Amino acid sequence: MALQPGNPSAADTEYVQAVLARLQPIETFARRFYCFLGVVIFLVGFAIGIDSDTIIASAFLMWGVSLAVATAATMVGALLGFLFGIPRSLQQRPAIAPAAAEAIQTPSDKSRLLSNTSVEEISDWLTKIIIGVGLVQFHTFVGYLYKAALLAAAFVAAREIDVGADDRWLHYQPGFASPFFLALILICLIAGCLVVYLETRTRLTLLFVSAEKATKEEEKKLIDSAARSVAKIQGRLAGQSGPSNTPTPATQDDREIAKLSREKLTEPREIVGWALAQARTKNYDVAEDALRDALQKAPEDDEIRLRIAEVRWLRRNFAGCVDMLKEVVERTSDPAKKTKLLKQILLASLYTPEPQGFRDAIDTSDQLIRENAADALVYLRRAAAFGQKYDWLVRNAGSEAERKDTHDAALDAVKEVVQLSPGYDSGPRTLLRQIFAPGPEGSDPNDNDLEVFKTDSEFRTVIYSKP
Repeated sequence: MALQPGNPSAADTEYVQAVLARLQPIETFARRFYCFLGVVIFLVGFAIGIDSDTIIASAFLMWGVSLAVATAATMVGALLGFLFGIPRSLQQRPAIAPAAAEAIQTPSDKSRLLSNTSVEEISDWLTKIIIGVGLVQFHTFVGYLYKAALLAAAFVAAREIDVGADDRWLHYQPGFASPFFLALILICLIAGCLVVYLETRTRLTLLFVSAEKATKEEEKKLIDSAARSVAKIQGRLAGQSGPSNTPTPATQDDREIAKLSREKLTEPREIVGWALAQARTKNYDVAEDALRDALQKAPEDDEIRLRIAEVRWLRRNFAGCVDMLKEVVERTSDPAKKTKLLKQILLASLYTPEPQGFRDAIDTSDQLIRENAADALVYLRRAAAFGQKYDWLVRNAGSEAERKDTHDAALDAVKEVVQLSPGYDSGPRTLLRQIFAPGPEGSDPNDNDLEVFKTDSEFRTVIYSKP
């Protein structure tokens, strides 16, 4: 299913209407011409029938043969007109320098077809062959036309005629309506060719341009979709508890892109755009499979890895999200980008199953501290990681020394949060109280990483201290 083209601009609509307005008188003339030709055929058939004993039978025979001949000649002419009138694409135009091309390009040039088709190539070949053979064999060609007219006339007259190798049949023979049939063939051949040529050059060209425009718009929508993030790896911020697992709202373009066939897309960026549209419509499994296919086609593209991480975040596959973010960190040399990714890894690690989750979070916070990139939120998440570790040690009979070290590390991290964000109602301080006492604070009970220390007076004194 292809995307529907957008609403045409006023200039496009005006141009199409102007072209069709100029074509309308020609179409009207063609209809009247063929009506007139039908009247002529009727009169000639009636006139021939008068000279015979069976007027009605002869007239009907003449009408039938004339219509068959006219239809055949018109169809041949229409075929020639179609072959001659198929629009050529810009690929077949002579190559010129880019600067010169820009200088001579007009607005209409920009709307010209930019793709080539096998139909165009076939049309080009046949056109050249027909013109070449027609010029060389013109006499033979005219002879065949008259031969066809003579055969039609002989059929109407119910008389046998020899049109073999002897070319005496080229001469006029009384008693036959061959001049009429020859004129009918030539008229219908030329008329069919001209009418279909004009129709092809106008209506078919407009159809091709419309299809090309729809394809370009489809490609643009796919690229735009690929450029938009599908989700933000965020959570545990001021006023927000838990991971944010809501994708970027799907637009109408996303819903249309999601209906496209996956098999028709080959370019990695288009596949990414299609996959992210699927993710925004909450088809996460399909989205990740398509993104992995795109990554195989473009293994150096870290943006695809980031989009996979976002989709895994939405799927709550936090371990997979961390693994993909780590791959990007290893491949990046930009300090600012690396810091941002490490903070995302720190956040996602807090939702990864223990004990690997809090171990990754602690290691990541250590790295951020070494690189002087730690802020209040980094220390907040570091404290949460040590809170998870302490709870895990309690449940798994950890040693007293391990628990004390973990307790002290969590308390040190809490102190850093208070020092870096001294305002009692600041975002980090508010969230610090929420994960320490979710019940009294009225926050999500699942975000309770420091609740294991709720009876510890040292933690309570630091967390609830005011400037």
